[in-house]
Formats: sequence, C-alpha cells, structure tokens
Amino acid sequence: MARDVPSGYRAQTADEIFDGYWRWFRRLRLMEIVGVLGLAAVALIAGMLGYMVWYFVLLGLAILSAILFRSVVGQRERSITEIITQDCDSAKWRRFMELYDERNRRGFVRRRIACNIAAADYADGRYADAIRRLASISVGERSALWATILNTRALSLYWLGDQEAAEQALRSAQEFRDRFARSRAAKAAAASVCESVEQRLRPVETWDASDLALIVRRLERAQAHNERASWCLRLAEYELAHGDIEVARQLLDEKVLSPMTPAMRRSRDELLHDVEARMQGR
Repeated sequence: MARDVPSGYRAQTADEIFDGYWRWFRRLRLMEIVGVLGLAAVALIAGMLGYMVWYFVLLGLAILSAILFRSVVGQRERSITEIITQDCDSAKWRRFMELYDERNRRGFVRRRIACNIAAADYADGRYADAIRRLASISVGERSALWATILNTRALSLYWLGDQEAAEQALRSAQEFRDRFARSRAAKAAAASVCESVEQRLRPVETWDASDLALIVRRLERAQAHNERASWCLRLAEYELAHGDIEVARQLLDEKVLSPMTPAMRRSRDELLHDVEARMQGR
C-alpha cells in the first residue's frame, strides 16, 4: 500500500490554520452578502419597471451566488478535514475544532463540531470522553449526524469492553438505516457503519471468508489514509487470528500504516507484540 500524500496543513499549527480560514470565510461571506443583496435589489427594480425576464435572470443569479458560496466553503472545510483523515493529527484537529466552536453560535454547526471533537477523543483512545461528549449532543431521530454519532459510540463502547451497550448502539444504527435515513447518501453511510460495527463486535476468531472479503473491499474503496490504515489494522488482525503471521507482520509495518492516530498506534503495537510472541513460539 502506497503512503498517502499529507495534507496542505501539515506544516501549520491549528491556530494558524483557523486564523487563515476565519479571515477567508469572513471576506467571502461579506462578498456573498453584498452580491446577493445587490442582485436581489436590481432584480426588484427590474420587476417594478416591467422587465420580467431580467427580474428572473437576476433573481436566479442571486440564488446561484448563495449556492456557490456554500459550495466553496464546503470545499475549503473538506480540505481542512485532511488534518485528521490524511495526517492523523488528532491534537491539531481537536484544537482547530475548539477554536471553530468559540466563533460559532449556530446549533447545527456546534453539534457537528462536537461530533468532530468526539472523533478526536476516539482517535486519542479517550473512549469514555467520546461517549460523554456524544451524550451531550441533542439531534433529531432523522438527523444525518446519527450515523457518525452511533459509529463513534458503538466502537468506543467496544474498546471499553461494554459489549451489551455496544450492541445496543449497533441496533440503533440499524434502526436509523432502516427507518429514519432520508437520503440515499444517509442510508449508504448508515449501512457502512452497520456492517463495520457488526463485524467489529464479533470475536475475530469467528471471522470467515465473507469477513475477509468485507475488509478487502473496504480497504480498496477507502478514500482517506486514516480509513485505509484502520482497515489495514483489521486485516492484520484477521490474518493473525487465522495463522498467517508473516502477512500480519507485513501489514503492521510502520511504512504501511504511518501516520497513525494514538489509538491506531496502540492497536498496532499490541498486534505487533502478538505477532512477535507467536514467531518466537514457533
């Protein structure tokens, strides 16, 4: 597996990244407000003068400007997520989100920020903190955030050894998938969470060829480094449980997995310890 390209933010601190983002956002926001209001005002004048074609054209441009603003902001924010998805820098990601939270008062955005900080808790192996943070987030039963919340909750409970509560979180994710996910994207996200968590909650010794196929498929389709590294660790776990120690050792190579979050590194070290113990016991 080739090493992923690091993000464009690797050399910057979280404070530098946020300051640059916030200045850019405020300038763009001002431009959007001026542009939309200007186009809407001219459209209104055109309508009052009877130029209905121009009225609808200008009104459409005002709406298009608002949509374009949200699209550009979304692209910038997706690039910033590479702090965690490509660099696996949970400390920087946490700090950026804390700074973002200080500047936002919109309910949905703050709930999304809380989910992202909980993800940083999980990446750091602070599973109890992740669960407590997620419990404080209030969202509707049809919210698209549910898939993220239930995934982090179920896996955190698993690593804490609370199998019963983890299985309950899985059942909630399955219910969301079957009853409440409204869009095709939400259903796909929930389905992805359910198949991953369902496998994780079963003992690795019971994983069979279908589980191996799932791991390989998810590994091949992974869109970011942290996802690939996570599934690579699970593949190493499968190979070790099924006796292929050499393949497991290769999958756990630092060059294959780096960079890693603190939780990933602990999992890798534990698996590597098992690999070395079995090699010595041959």
